[in-house]
Amino acid sequence: MEEKNNSYSFERYLKSCVKRYYGTEKTDEIAKDLLKDFEGKVASYKKEIYGDYPEILKNYVWKEFGIKI
Repeated sequence: MEEKNNSYSFERYLKSCVKRYYGTEKTDEIAKDLLKDFEGKVASYKKEIYGDYPEILKNYVWKEFGIKI
């Protein structure tokens, strides 16, 4: 039960921070915008060195953010 309370408390804190800095409580939209902005600023993943991303990660990123990795 304690984990649920901590999670709820963190979610409330996160929404208040997002509202303060971005003027909205829609954390999903802000996360998508930040991820898309961040995506263009990182070095590309070298599949030939590190191998392919795990399927579970590919599916999650596609489902949550609409980004194919």
